[in-house]
Amino acid sequence: MALMIFLPGRLRTVDSCVTNEWSGVMVQREVHNEGVGRSAFRFAMRAGALISCVALLAACAEHPKAADDKTSIGPPVPPRLISDLNECKPSYPAESRRKEQQGRVEMRALVDVSGHVAQVELARSSGFPLLDEAARNYTKCLRFEPGQMGGRPGVMWSAVPMNFVLSAPRPPMGGWAGRIAAAIRQNIIYADPETIPGNPAVEFELALAPDGTIVGQTITKSSGFVDWDKAASVGITKTERLPLDVDGKVPPKMILTLRPKREGMQ
Repeated sequence: MALMIFLPGRLRTVDSCVTNEWSGVMVQREVHNEGVGRSAFRFAMRAGALISCVALLAACAEHPKAADDKTSIGPPVPPRLISDLNECKPSYPAESRRKEQQGRVEMRALVDVSGHVAQVELARSSGFPLLDEAARNYTKCLRFEPGQMGGRPGVMWSAVPMNFVLSAPRPPMGGWAGRIAAAIRQNIIYADPETIPGNPAVEFELALAPDGTIVGQTITKSSGFVDWDKAASVGITKTERLPLDVDGKVPPKMILTLRPKREGMQ
C-alpha cells in the first residue's frame, strides 16, 4: 500500500522521496521553506502509522475464527474391533499343543482410515515363536472401526492381546471311554471294593504321547482312601498305553477319574 501526499505551497524545490519501511507509506515532500517542510513530514509519518494500524486490524477481522480453531479438536478416539474375516480364525498350532507351549502374546496393529490393518508389530512375546506367529497372522485379518482424530478418521495403533492356554480335556463318554476303562481296569487289583463306603473317586491327570503311551500321571484329587488311590495308580502304570480315538489320536493331557465300584470312569 502506498500513499502519495502533496503538501500545498509555492513550489520552489523538490526534496527526495522518503519511504517508511514499517508503515509502507511513501511520502513525497515538496517544501517552500525548511520550517514548513519538517512539520509536514512529521504529520505525514503519523498519518501513515495510523493508516497501517487500521489496515492490520482489518486483516485480522477477515479471519475471526482462526484463533478458535484448536477449540474444536477433541481427544483422539482409538480404533474399535468390529469383526474378523471368516477365513481367519485364531488357531492353536498343533506343534505347540504337542509341546504343551502356552503363553500370552501382545501385538500392535496399525489401523488405517478404512479400518484395515496396515502393519503389525510384536509388542510382547510369549516366548514361543509358533505362538507369536499364530497371533501375528490372526491380527492381520482383523477389521476395525477406524480411530478418530479431530472428528475425522485417522491412522492409529491398537493393542491386540491373545492368550494361548491348554486345558486338559476329558475323554468323551461312549466307545472310546469304554475302551480306556477296560484297558485300565484289567490291571487294577483291589481285594474288596464293597468294603469302601459309597463310591469315592480318585482323579488323575495323565500325560500322553501321540501314540497313546502314558508318560506321566499325577493325582489331582484323592478318593480319601489311600489303598484305592494306590491300586488305581498301579493299574494305570501297568496299562502303559491307552487306546487311540476314532481319529487315531489322543490328547497330550487328559483327566481320568476312577471309582472302586464299576459304576464308571470319567
